[in-house]
Amino acid sequence: MNIPRVKICGITRPDDGRHAARAGADAIGLVFYPPSPRYVSPRQAADIVAALPPFVTTVGLFVDAPPEQIAALLEQVPLDMLQFHGDELPEYCAAFQRPWIKALRMRDGVDPRAEADRYGAAGARGLLVDSYVPGVPGGTGERFDWDRLPADNMRIYRLQTEGGERAVGRLVSQEQLLNVYARLGLDCQIEVSPQDVLSAVMEAKTTLSLLGGYQLRRSLVMGQPRLELIGASGAALPRLKAMGCFAEVIQWKTRVFIPVDGTDVLARVLAEHPVGASAADVAA
Repeated sequence: MNIPRVKICGITRPDDGRHAARAGADAIGLVFYPPSPRYVSPRQAADIVAALPPFVTTVGLFVDAPPEQIAALLEQVPLDMLQFHGDELPEYCAAFQRPWIKALRMRDGVDPRAEADRYGAAGARGLLVDSYVPGVPGGTGERFDWDRLPADNMRIYRLQTEGGERAVGRLVSQEQLLNVYARLGLDCQIEVSPQDVLSAVMEAKTTLSLLGGYQLRRSLVMGQPRLELIGASGAALPRLKAMGCFAEVIQWKTRVFIPVDGTDVLARVLAEHPVGASAADVAA
């Protein structure tokens, strides 16, 4: 399965870097912006990089740093990739002989497609979209109008974890997204309407995971498509029937279905078992 790569940014100690790698992170981010509380010195960064296992990408984050400062740091810290969060021009970003990505602060008037073309032409591996807050180079947790992003090559998921809402901007399937969180040992919930769930399962024939170990899938019974709820135990049947689900014994097995002539029953099921997965569910 093609799972998006995961980067944990703001690592400040070797132990934290090792823990991120053990948890499944593909990359770790080191902040070389002195005003940030996550700033690390070149010596600290070198110690963190030295503590990492093989195949973990190290990314250095800079904000309008003088080029000679970055060049000197690269002689001390073997970074694999650079990430620029200021007003750096494409030619500047491409000057350090390292793969790089550019943060795009979504202030009014910014055209993300045009910026992707501009920086992409200079070799950017990608753009990281972030909210625009005057005087702050990024990472504020503020949201912007996600409809401004190109619909044909980017999708935004609104996630709910124990730490609060998170936005993931990437063309990823829901299953990929859940597996990312499973690798990091997190529970996640995706907010999606019953209409979209019904369309995804019955029309696109996608199997969706629900919190609590359930799955929704399209099944054929006597040649008729049905919305089936997988994973329901006998003890859960009374509650599911009270929501409007119905059960049938097919080939000596009790199977649970959700009516597809409306979304009221599905909405009640999703209220108790939202689309998402726990780390244990996905890992299993």
